[in-house]
Amino acid sequence: MSVFLTRNGPIPAPRPRHGSDFPVSISRQTVAEGKFWPVAAHAHEEIELIAVLSGELTLRVHGCDETLGAGEGILINSSRIHGLTPTGGMGCELICVLLHPSLLCVNKTFERELIRPQVQNPLAPYLKLRADRFHHREIYEKIKWIHRMEREPYAPLWIEAAFAEIWANFCDNTPRPPEARNRAQEDARIALGIMEHIRAHCGDKLTLPLIAAAGGVGQSKCCKLFATYLGESPVEYLTRCRLEKSAVLLVSTDMPVCEVGTACGFGGSSYFAESFRARYGMSPTEYRKAYFMKKN
Repeated sequence: MSVFLTRNGPIPAPRPRHGSDFPVSISRQTVAEGKFWPVAAHAHEEIELIAVLSGELTLRVHGCDETLGAGEGILINSSRIHGLTPTGGMGCELICVLLHPSLLCVNKTFERELIRPQVQNPLAPYLKLRADRFHHREIYEKIKWIHRMEREPYAPLWIEAAFAEIWANFCDNTPRPPEARNRAQEDARIALGIMEHIRAHCGDKLTLPLIAAAGGVGQSKCCKLFATYLGESPVEYLTRCRLEKSAVLLVSTDMPVCEVGTACGFGGSSYFAESFRARYGMSPTEYRKAYFMKKN
């Protein structure tokens, strides 16, 4: 069984349930008001999923009161304090699923980047599943589907896959962890710094390793940053900067076309002309002539 990391270090996954080492508990409950309920405030490491099928349920979760009606539900994050009470004088029928986060920790990268930050996210204690929101409805239906699949031959695989979908949906529908936002801000700062370096030195012999080194990151990280923030590779951005600089030189100086290409970092005049035409739809010479004809 895998080990899940909390703020206080590694802890083992929960003990086997129902004669299995699969850390999942699934139940469908019809509870009359006053019978076995209310459930006192408590907390556990498992992610708790509730889908209300009929009646009404009130929860006190992470200091907030939430009322759920039929067709609604809730995802309660790990180790959040919560208590439950049926309301309205008629009790309720619900499906309750407990899934330990260790199920999603297929490797250390998943745990470090996709699971632990959201488990510990102070901005995402729970997600109320509203019937009128499509992505919330997807989670609600997936809870019911997990209950239906419980006794299938390959139930553990189906449930684990469903849990991964639910978790991705939860991450998309809650604020990002503060540390994730900080990382995003730092990534944006690095990308901007690399862009400025490229623009300032686009006439030099820049290669991808040199571009990445300017931002203090590896080549793969550099490419990922540019794909995220610019939608193009660092080399494509470098070429664009060189072409933009060449267009300025063509109309602001009387430098020969071949010298313009060299000054902007193009190794050969033919490659310069080909790249320029691909971007501006005409050769460098034609661009210069068209500019002065329009100006006069």
